[in-house]
Amino acid sequence: MYNIFALYEPKMSPKGCPDLTVIDCDGTQGVIINAEPLGYTNKFIKLFKPETEESAKWENRAKIYQKLRDYMIGAEENTGAKKEMRFLIPEIIDVNDHLPCLCQTFGRVQHIATIFDILVKLDDPQKMSKEAYRFLNKSIDILATIGVVHGDLPGNVMQHPTTKMPIIIDFDNGRTAITTEIYKESFDRRAFLNNFKAVKRKLKNIT
Repeated sequence: MYNIFALYEPKMSPKGCPDLTVIDCDGTQGVIINAEPLGYTNKFIKLFKPETEESAKWENRAKIYQKLRDYMIGAEENTGAKKEMRFLIPEIIDVNDHLPCLCQTFGRVQHIATIFDILVKLDDPQKMSKEAYRFLNKSIDILATIGVVHGDLPGNVMQHPTTKMPIIIDFDNGRTAITTEIYKESFDRRAFLNNFKAVKRKLKNIT
């Protein structure tokens, strides 16, 4: 259902801590838990392991997420429309201040964690509706316009359970770049064209 990472098994939950459900799948980046017992409905929380390499990756992700937030704010102010849910932009929290229980349960973690929505997989990337395909196409254009390269698009496009529109997630391998360089390389554009297709309507036979 999602790219979930588990670093280690939790310790015994301390007295007063909610029963936290660890979502255990492949990966070594950190630990992700079901956030509902902590008051975050339909959301996960991702903790990062306290390593220098992961800290450096987080700094890069933070720059990308800030660019995405700036775009969303601008789009809202310019159009007056509801925010388009094109990219998964997690809420950033300080674990020690907001959720000290997590530190007690999981031991050493980085002080920064992210909270994000639970999404679902695309039904079939090769058989998207025309509306969803165009929506994703525009999202790729937006990334290039604001100077962001995702770098790992296949497998990192999910679907919002309500709108049924595609959402780009997981910018761990992303980077920022000059817009002209992005258009020249067309890395995300090639990944989009090679891995996502719209359903073609069958023409009726005219007799």
